Amino acid sequence: MKRAKLVLAVVSMAVSAAVTAALWPNARDALAVLAAQDDPAALADVRLNSALRNSPLLIHDNISAALDAGDADLAGSFAELARDKDIALDGDLSKRVNDAVMEDNSTTQFAKRFAIGLVTGNADDVASLSGTIAGDLFVFGDIRDVVREGKHLAMGEETDHLILGLATRYVVLVMIIFVLVATFSSHRYWEFTDVAVRRAQDSSFYKNIAMLGGFLFLFVVGPGRFSLDAWLKRQR
Repeated sequence: MKRAKLVLAVVSMAVSAAVTAALWPNARDALAVLAAQDDPAALADVRLNSALRNSPLLIHDNISAALDAGDADLAGSFAELARDKDIALDGDLSKRVNDAVMEDNSTTQFAKRFAIGLVTGNADDVASLSGTIAGDLFVFGDIRDVVREGKHLAMGEETDHLILGLATRYVVLVMIIFVLVATFSSHRYWEFTDVAVRRAQDSSFYKNIAMLGGFLFLFVVGPGRFSLDAWLKRQR
């Protein structure tokens, strides 16, 4: 009887140890999350470490997906994360990342993305943003935007009516109301005592006030003679 009790006790201890070993990683993650709950950066790091621990090939898969999608910047970011977390990458995968990053940073690729931003007005990175701004500095940018939004309007897609001058005053009135509500509900800088937070809210408050000035000006002067509003008025 005593021997049976001893065996049962040993088996129970072994089972408890096995269960504890199986549950410990989850318990450790839960404790880490509780400890970092007031620190967003630390909390994000804890969750990232947990995801990488549960899926060791997660970074490899994301790098491969980014390379297949032609996103060298994203692939390079994942490779840098792997280095920070001491995760070894396959030699062939590392070479693919390095080659993609070098090609993405080449003068040819920069010129290509600059031209895309110049022609389409879509800014996905620094090069295309530079092209978009360059177009906006000249009349070409205005023509480009009108053509783009005109195409959207003709195809029944979401359209920026302000660029086309369509229902301009109504759109501006909605924007004025929206900015007023957002400004005096979310950027009440005088209520904050922390210097950094107050400065950030102060900047956002007066930025919105400047935008309101532009909207009010457009509401008063109207869209101009080359707008769709003016054209529709002439057709009456």
